[in-house]
Amino acid sequence: MLLDSDLAPHDETLANLLADLARFGVSIASQDGKTSFRVPPDAALPPQILAEARERFEAATGRLRLPTNHNECLVPLTARQGDVNLVCVHPAHGTAYDYRFLAAAMPERYAVFGLQAVRQLLDSHLIKTPEDMTDRYVREILSNGLCEKPLVLYGASSGGMLMLDIARKLVEHRRPPFLAVAGDTRDAGEMSESTAKLVWTRLLWFGFIEAFGPPDAVAEILSPNHSFWSLADTEKLRYFMTRVQAMPSPACSLPLREDVLARYLTVYREYMHCYESWSPGSYPGRGLYLQAARSQPRRSTCFRSLFLGPLAVRVIAGDHVALLRKASAAAVASAIDAEVQAPTQLRAASRLS
Repeated sequence: MLLDSDLAPHDETLANLLADLARFGVSIASQDGKTSFRVPPDAALPPQILAEARERFEAATGRLRLPTNHNECLVPLTARQGDVNLVCVHPAHGTAYDYRFLAAAMPERYAVFGLQAVRQLLDSHLIKTPEDMTDRYVREILSNGLCEKPLVLYGASSGGMLMLDIARKLVEHRRPPFLAVAGDTRDAGEMSESTAKLVWTRLLWFGFIEAFGPPDAVAEILSPNHSFWSLADTEKLRYFMTRVQAMPSPACSLPLREDVLARYLTVYREYMHCYESWSPGSYPGRGLYLQAARSQPRRSTCFRSLFLGPLAVRVIAGDHVALLRKASAAAVASAIDAEVQAPTQLRAASRLS
């Protein structure tokens, strides 16, 4: 569901609400205590949902404090101003939705934001290279003054690649991050060609469904033997439409029409292709690598070598996906906060400034 039935003013509920709205490309602005929402032209969200969101959000938080130059690719995941800015960079599927659990778990002194590509995709904007994204994200970080306070960058999974490129470019702008954190990011091109093609097809559809539809719609096709994977693309779209329409409280950012979904699938496929065999440049600052306990360290050897400065490694229980789930949020938050407070981190920040 887009909204909880009873919105209470606590971090987890607010993080869920903010992440839900952002995932559907809805941008939020606040002025004089009034919250306004901008909705993409193709959005399939009923107007009453946004009216309810505005009413409940204002009742829970009062005035939302956003960066002064807020843009749709930079979205708030907490409704607070902190002493440290934590910016979470989207994984390959293009939304910051998975970081809602981490946002709720971070201490009060952190203001948490997400960087995401989904709004550009909803505007049918073709993203040709990862550099196109990271150039824009760097501009957003700088224009919103997020480097005026200690800035922590975090990218889980493939988001770590984008995060490191952003960190490198911020150093070039002489506004280095306080800490660059990668969450079990793996080397590019580590799989065989046949395996990579199979995995890419799975990621394309998982990402498409998670970015534009209810994430619960992905659950039943997780099995590699599910009949969904033997269908042609048009049949997959029809399956998705039927599945979402049968859900008790569907919330989809696109009209459930085959022509609209097919058009956005084309845009999304081009977006996913831009990641192929791409790797960022090296980063001279201090880093933190969160290693999933059930992942193999050899899969990230080349990526970790891109950190030229001190790199701390912390092991987080679970597998690769678990780093983005609620059960791991407290452990990830604790690891990031502990590294931010480490005395050596303060020295590293002063060397780069």
